[in-house]
Amino acid sequence: IFKNYGEIAEKLRPSVVRVKSSGGVGSGFIIDSAGLIVTNAHVVGGDLTLDVTLSDGTVRSAIVLGLDRLVDVSLLVIDGYQLEPVDFDPLGRPNVGDEVFAMGYALGLPGMATFTMGVVSAFRPNHFGSLTALQTDTALNRGNSGGPLVDSMGRIVGINTDGFASATGINFAIVMDEAINVINALGKGYELSGPDRRFSSSTYPFVISAPNGWRVYEIKPEYVYMRNQNNSAEIVITVEPVGQEVGLAEFADTQTIEGVSSDLEFYKEHSASPVTLSPLPAWKVLESWKRAENNFY
Repeated sequence: IFKNYGEIAEKLRPSVVRVKSSGGVGSGFIIDSAGLIVTNAHVVGGDLTLDVTLSDGTVRSAIVLGLDRLVDVSLLVIDGYQLEPVDFDPLGRPNVGDEVFAMGYALGLPGMATFTMGVVSAFRPNHFGSLTALQTDTALNRGNSGGPLVDSMGRIVGINTDGFASATGINFAIVMDEAINVINALGKGYELSGPDRRFSSSTYPFVISAPNGWRVYEIKPEYVYMRNQNNSAEIVITVEPVGQEVGLAEFADTQTIEGVSSDLEFYKEHSASPVTLSPLPAWKVLESWKRAENNFY
């Protein structure tokens, strides 16, 4: 139980992030310690990668794992380790008249996220596609979109989304007890088939088998992202054209050199070997590195 509103803000602050796309700035919130982030689909726009700023000012690149434009929900992922996720009770829903609190990067202002409070005014079924809107008089502005709405216990009850510019004190959030089903669906990624959990590229002639515990996301045909749902381990498979004058091994060496020349505090190549991805020839490189902005390898 929090003693005052300031304690709610301090508890929530590490979990709220600034999301910057090519279309502008919005907000989001961390839902697991390994880097999964929820925001609005309209914040993401048509981007596949975005910049996410953590509460300490660290900027990390995010990948859009999935989005549902009809209900305005998107799921992102960043390099993450022991991040602070929000607390939420997917079965809980506040009552009309209950106090609620919003945190986000209103108007994209520099510095810390804005914290505002209000009450639940009403519930509007089917406002976001099939999802219910929680109406509140909590002050929301452009830039708050995608940020969390929490109750007096600090548990998330909604995703702040929009309001009526011509009205006073009428703003909306997507209720979390319904949004959680969309978030879980987006987090599942590609529907793997067969006993060996196969993923087949939609464009290129390769098939891979995903070990238990791993999920596969086809970000785009040229970029397949695999993630271990139990930790922050990841595998990225990219398809890039190689000219006839460049062999596969030479291309892999070039990519490794580019990685080493990046702004890394540490880099080590463990192994490099040719592989076949049924039947696409490929090159597998195992590496360790540490970016200056990350506190993990």
